[in-house]
Amino acid sequence: MSRLDRLTGRLAEDLADLVADVHRVRGHELHCSARPAAMPALARSLRGEFGAELVFMAAADRRTDRGTFEVHYLFAPEREHWFVHVTAPVPAAAPAIVSLATLHYPASRFEREIYDLFGIVAEGHPDPRPLVRHGFWPADYFPLRKDATPREFEDDGRAFPFTEVGGEGVYEIPVGPVHAGVIEPGHFRFSVVGETIIDMKSRLYFTHKGTEKLFEGREAGAGVELAERVSGDTTVGHSLAFCQALEAAGCEIIRCAVPVREAAEKLGEIKKKIRIPLVADIHFNYKLALIAIEQGVDGLRLNPGNIGARKYVEEVVKAASERKIPIRIGVNGGSLEKDLLRKYGTATPEAARRRRRAAGPWRRPCSAWAARPRRCWG
Repeated sequence: MSRLDRLTGRLAEDLADLVADVHRVRGHELHCSARPAAMPALARSLRGEFGAELVFMAAADRRTDRGTFEVHYLFAPEREHWFVHVTAPVPAAAPAIVSLATLHYPASRFEREIYDLFGIVAEGHPDPRPLVRHGFWPADYFPLRKDATPREFEDDGRAFPFTEVGGEGVYEIPVGPVHAGVIEPGHFRFSVVGETIIDMKSRLYFTHKGTEKLFEGREAGAGVELAERVSGDTTVGHSLAFCQALEAAGCEIIRCAVPVREAAEKLGEIKKKIRIPLVADIHFNYKLALIAIEQGVDGLRLNPGNIGARKYVEEVVKAASERKIPIRIGVNGGSLEKDLLRKYGTATPEAARRRRRAAGPWRRPCSAWAARPRRCWG
């Protein structure tokens, strides 16, 4: 019996006074609900008995459909592939939770951000200063609430409340908020004596763009442009998170664009952490298809006319056949030879079939797509 199996039984039986609605999702996720007041005891039990630490917290405004706010907690062990997702309903009239900041340090920042954006108070928090809250926001403005609307903000002239350190030989060194390179803006104020840093205060989140709000109500495909524009220092983290969100929402297959080598080399990391098929969409470089195959993708989308020489296409087909990886063949007007375009006038199914047969020895699945089917099929 795995540790997750034991935890499932423990929550459903021995800790029934703390949690409710215990159920497994996708095999490695354990979901349940709990009252905000029960979270400290539950967090201690998850850490002490099962080695699961708090890794993430987020809030949601569900007042319209459920009459409450919700705070979501994720607990996970360091070296095992499972996690616990706890949902805590929070009363809309006086939204508050019990702080976990003194038990799990990451909760300190999560709880401060949740207050700044949703107005949910973390009772007992040792350091409730604003984290992402803009200095000019009115006290009753919480931008991620569903009823929040844009407002006009003005600079009231007050200085940001940094703690000043004085004394002989003490210097204040401000850095930022604009930095060279690609890192996000951040203002840092160092108080130093020689090379000794006495105190440092940071002010971050200058580029908080309300991305969560922009995601609301979008179709899955329209979310790609947002997921790819999230600011951060991760090469694959945001793409992976979006793929996992699609899987959780019921998506059955995911196709990732692979325009550059860096994208191809990260496909394996995504593949390891999702349980639905992953298809690599190769644009022009056959070498990226070979890398994608090595990374363990479940399928390829390939346009032979964009790949170039027949020998390159045959190399991809051979590698895919050895791994039993299906290939979706895509053909469009831009990849057809001029003689085929002159003969058929556009990318008709017959022109596509002739281009496909000329490209290589296909024994793979083939499909056709057209923006104007009537024109293509006559």
